[in-house]
Amino acid sequence: MAAEETVVTLSVKVVEPMMFRGPGEFVPEARGPQSAAVSQIAPSPSTFSGMLATALIDAGIAAKPEPAEWYKETGSVLKSAGIKSIKGPYLIVKIDGKEEILLQYFTQHQSHLISLNELYEKRELLKTAKIDEAGIELLTPKFTSKVGIGLDHLKKTTKEGLIYTTTMVDYSILTKTIKENQEEARKEIRPEEVLIAVDLKLESEKAIEKIKKILNKASKMGGEGRAVTIKIRDNGELTQKVNEKISELPENWSGEAIIYVATPIITRSPPGNGDIWKHT
Repeated sequence: MAAEETVVTLSVKVVEPMMFRGPGEFVPEARGPQSAAVSQIAPSPSTFSGMLATALIDAGIAAKPEPAEWYKETGSVLKSAGIKSIKGPYLIVKIDGKEEILLQYFTQHQSHLISLNELYEKRELLKTAKIDEAGIELLTPKFTSKVGIGLDHLKKTTKEGLIYTTTMVDYSILTKTIKENQEEARKEIRPEEVLIAVDLKLESEKAIEKIKKILNKASKMGGEGRAVTIKIRDNGELTQKVNEKISELPENWSGEAIIYVATPIITRSPPGNGDIWKHT
């Protein structure tokens, strides 16, 4: 009998401001003496997968991969640990003792976070032309800046004139914003706990025992070597919530469906035709 696949949620507990850099060089040597970097609102799939792969190697669960493209290296490490796929990242925040799943939400002006429940309750508003004015409650984390200096690690000295600025995302304070009828209301929220999570599809339940070896371990994630603590839950939180909503539909349901890309995906377009996108 073939082993039965299982889905679990693996998350990291955020304990300090985080740096999730976008594409492009940041080091002072490449950008000049006054380089700067601003964190994205949430990590990319590659950032989370890289952190997980590193943790698995450090724990002796997986061997270092053969040199190849980054996604092939990461994929080989995860596969050796029994991980078939990763869905995420997304956030789990505890507010007033209640947990909520937050997803990335992009408007014309900036990135935000939005509650999964809010998406379902106001799904009709997603079809409006001006999404950021559609009466949807959006959450924006605080961003904290700091100034650093370039270091010569061989000489153990500072590099003269190499100053850089980093602006990190700080989930300890979230600002809730709702726009309606050209008016804007704001409310500051302080979550009791913030987790960055992914749903892992595992080859079998035996793979869970491998993953458990990295539980409660301190690890580094993103830029600037920010610390996180790894946790695991038996059920895939996001997968379970979506399946619950799907199960509420009648068997003979028909109608218009709205597809919301809840987590980043990798796509490619045919050469010379960027208007036609194909999911890979």
